[in-house]
Amino acid sequence: MCGLPSEGSNLCGACRKKRHRFNNLISVGPRCGALKQLVGDYKYNSEVASCRPIARLLAERIGRLDLDLHDYVIIPIPTIDQHIRERGFDHMLYVATYYRCVLIIYYSFLA
Repeated sequence: MCGLPSEGSNLCGACRKKRHRFNNLISVGPRCGALKQLVGDYKYNSEVASCRPIARLLAERIGRLDLDLHDYVIIPIPTIDQHIRERGFDHMLYVATYYRCVLIIYYSFLA
């Protein structure tokens, strides 16, 4: 939510105190270093192909949680219309679409 690291939770102390309309939040990592550069280039420099490594990082992170994904719905955070017009694309929709492709490939190997 705020980008601050947290201990033992996906939300920092300040974010845990706020009311949210979700039960869980999964983050690939703190927004710093190479991850910050990757996300920044994707969002602000129109490096659309960066959705692929971002989606793979997300899939790897979720894969380590030992979840039955049939019990979950993954919803991309809606992008503000103005930002879509500025960027020329909906960055979270691209990540979600590629993430879905990663999951289909992953689960086809398990079958």
